[in-house]
Amino acid sequence: MGSERKQKSKFNWDLWKLNAKLLQDDLFVERVRECLMRDNYDRGSENCFEATERFKQNAKTIAIERSSQVCREERREQNELRNLLAQLLPGSFTSVIKSVKMEIEAKDAEKYKGAAIRARGEKLLAGEQPTKRALADQKSYARKQEISRTVYCGAIKEEPKAIMNAFTEHYMELFENKAPPKGGFETEF
Repeated sequence: MGSERKQKSKFNWDLWKLNAKLLQDDLFVERVRECLMRDNYDRGSENCFEATERFKQNAKTIAIERSSQVCREERREQNELRNLLAQLLPGSFTSVIKSVKMEIEAKDAEKYKGAAIRARGEKLLAGEQPTKRALADQKSYARKQEISRTVYCGAIKEEPKAIMNAFTEHYMELFENKAPPKGGFETEF
């Protein structure tokens, strides 16, 4: 008769999305450009779909690595600021304390604002500070959007592996080496 808790879903890298802040990161942009140039020269006789998929996977790996580095650096800076704040005595360094608090609040606001956007939080009032609730809403939204059931080979499948196989097979069949119809572009546009 106790309360039922929903089982927490583990993070799935297949649901990963690019953090738009990385597009302003010079190191990330440079590494993606290098990857693009390298993939263009290594392509050879490979078909364009395979080359595109390989580039997307390489760019995703670069983005994950760089965002991890950026996140680690931001966390380190935030911890340093909190430690500095803890060391300062109230009353003796009020201007330093205020500036440290403002920096911490700015970093927190940026984190919560991103979470609110990803959670599709539309009800934030002007001037209202996003909270940890936005982070929880983001996770809840991601869980709701996850595909948990599909029909595959005439049966309903709920296992993640079977769902992945169903989608893989569908898109492989869809994007097989089929030549586009001649003149299709001209007739459409």
